[in-house]
Amino acid sequence: MQRDLSLEQDRAYIKYRMARFGAFSNVMPVLSNEVDQKFSERRGEYDLRAHEWASEMGLHMKGLAGSGVPVSVHNPMETEKATNPGFYTLLYDWPFPWTDFMLRQAQVAALSCAPVIADDVPENKGYEYNIRGFARHNQLMIDLGRFGNPVVNEEPGYEMEGRTAKHDSTETNMRPWNSQNADSLVSTFWGAATGGGYVMWGNYDTYQMDSPLPGIQRTETPKRLRILHDVMMTLPYWEMKPSNDLVSGNEVVFDGEGFRSNYCLAKEGEAYLVFSECGGQMMLTLGEGEYALEQIDPKTGDRTGRGRVSGAEQSVNVTGEVQVLIARRA
Repeated sequence: MQRDLSLEQDRAYIKYRMARFGAFSNVMPVLSNEVDQKFSERRGEYDLRAHEWASEMGLHMKGLAGSGVPVSVHNPMETEKATNPGFYTLLYDWPFPWTDFMLRQAQVAALSCAPVIADDVPENKGYEYNIRGFARHNQLMIDLGRFGNPVVNEEPGYEMEGRTAKHDSTETNMRPWNSQNADSLVSTFWGAATGGGYVMWGNYDTYQMDSPLPGIQRTETPKRLRILHDVMMTLPYWEMKPSNDLVSGNEVVFDGEGFRSNYCLAKEGEAYLVFSECGGQMMLTLGEGEYALEQIDPKTGDRTGRGRVSGAEQSVNVTGEVQVLIARRA
């Protein structure tokens, strides 16, 4: 994507790229990174001509994708100044109906630090992670489901200890994009999963072209992602839906507003998964019948049987914080 290319040149360039990559089933073509930059300045206001351009060029790209290869576009662009529309406005919208999936840049720290989510609030550049941000992230995944596209948050923030993109630099500058850690990522991934979305992980070696192994060995995140995988593989997750109304929110208050700390994914009458930030006593509404309860520590994988209950509304005490509760029909 180049600003100085004509539409004819854009089409020719896309045709060239798709001829090179468009037929590979293991490659998902993306029209651009931060498509807003086609016409918008990095630190200025959004120029929505970029979205019109994306819809025209995206359909062109999609027509060149062989064998039904899924295609998408990436947005919104990071900026500290734009309002009306602002970063959060675009984050909660998806003006690209031609896509096969969403590729979002929803940095959880930016969601955690914003006092409110509104059209006239620019993107917050703080690097705090809190229940407000995790709750907003979970709800964002749920809300974006209304567009009928799978939701992929490819940049919830990289696990980089505040490092810059220069792989050999020791300089640090904590920002929403480079400040995730192994603990905040647990809540990020489980919150997205219970919201029906998917999150990608980037770490210290994201910007390196060498082996990613050194960066992977520095963190517990891969082990914790394996725990998430193993839990989901025991459930009919493809049939489960976000169901926060089935579990008490156990809200935590920020700036006078309550944010839930419990999220639920369920296939009602068969399987229920609750991710709890704070643990403690919660109310869980189950279908008729008997259910086996199990508590799982998403950081260690430790599993604890919690006995059986018989349908309807149940009061369950989850021991510890940042825990997973599973209810399976017995």
